[in-house]
Amino acid sequence: VIDDRIVGAYISPTRDNLNVWAVSLKPGQEGQLIFNKNWSPPSEWQTGLHVIHFTGATNNGDGGTFCIWSKELRKHYGFSLDTGSYLWETDSQSYLEVYGFGSGEHSWFFAYNKLYSTGVSGILYCYDLATGETLWTYEVEDPLGEYLFANNWWGRIPFITDGKVYLGHTEHSAIDPKPRG
Repeated sequence: VIDDRIVGAYISPTRDNLNVWAVSLKPGQEGQLIFNKNWSPPSEWQTGLHVIHFTGATNNGDGGTFCIWSKELRKHYGFSLDTGSYLWETDSQSYLEVYGFGSGEHSWFFAYNKLYSTGVSGILYCYDLATGETLWTYEVEDPLGEYLFANNWWGRIPFITDGKVYLGHTEHSAIDPKPRG
């Protein structure tokens, strides 16, 4: 539920169609269809097991965006909350992001007309919500690290406020012997 509408999406079991719809919550227009769009995802979605995850949405319907995440392609796909139209896809994130699924391993936040994304790679990505363009990245490097997969801390975003992105760290499967530090 966003502003004055309910927005939903359905992807077919064969991953060859994504349907995006919205109904109105405006007084006197409750239940009226605002849009009902079909989009043909990339053909890669139809090969093998392909995990699609709802990333989130802006908190405004007018001019807003919602995104979905392709785990295997490590990309976000943006859609308009005004029309349901497909807007953009991002570049692929680090190969390490394929190891995460959902909000347990990734953090996705919408703030200041941007999408912030981080996870197993320890790289924070900032995307423009109007274009999907990567505006910047930040590596959460551990200079003393002996982590099995990389030299970056596995990133988490606890919150974003006052123009700042706060980062935390998580861990999944510690190795033995344990790294120093």
